[in-house]
Amino acid sequence: MFIECILLSTSLCHAVKDPPVVALAVTQTAIVVTNAVTKYEMEQVYPIGFWQGTNPMLRPLMGPRPQLRSMIAWGSAEVVLTMYLGERMKRSHSWIGHIWWAPQLIAIGGHSDGIRMDVLTIREGMRSLRAAYTFQ
Repeated sequence: MFIECILLSTSLCHAVKDPPVVALAVTQTAIVVTNAVTKYEMEQVYPIGFWQGTNPMLRPLMGPRPQLRSMIAWGSAEVVLTMYLGERMKRSHSWIGHIWWAPQLIAIGGHSDGIRMDVLTIREGMRSLRAAYTFQ
């Protein structure tokens, strides 16, 4: 166990043993995977190229039309990074230790908003496809 902690890094080892940090990481993982799946579904609804990756920071990393596997891989890296950052903030002895949960909750909120927008877009796309099929 000690060697595993050295390999992961000392702070990440502490983060894995901290239940509130792990609970937020599990929630964030579920939200990231759901967001990736809704993006993939949106790609299926609009196959002609309506949807393009619009985030200028992530576009060089994932490309203009991200695949499901790359979204989940980058999401996993985000979960580990925010888990590490949150645990380091929690162990801080300054005022920043009181807002240790902020990095993970900001990421959860951002992905939740992405899911909401994707679901609304998919729903609207399905309505327009149904209307186009009905009028033919």
